[in-house]
Amino acid sequence: MNKQEKLILFCIGLFCLVFLIIGFFFSNADRFYSGAYTPMVEKSRRAKEAAAEANNTENASDEPRARGLRERDIEKKRGDRYSTY
Repeated sequence: MNKQEKLILFCIGLFCLVFLIIGFFFSNADRFYSGAYTPMVEKSRRAKEAAAEANNTENASDEPRARGLRERDIEKKRGDRYSTY
């Protein structure tokens, strides 16, 4: 290989490298999976909002409620039934 052939190969390699860099810069590959988890995140957000709304409506009453008489407190006291055996 003489110097002219090496120079031509170097120029072709440099051109390919520049082309790859420009291609990566303008590609959408980094956004390919951006929406993959969107349905799960939205479902979780809706569930949290519903729980917060239910909690707000539960506490909306002006009547005082005794501690431990709510259904969720009773369920906590029951435990996991047979887990102690």
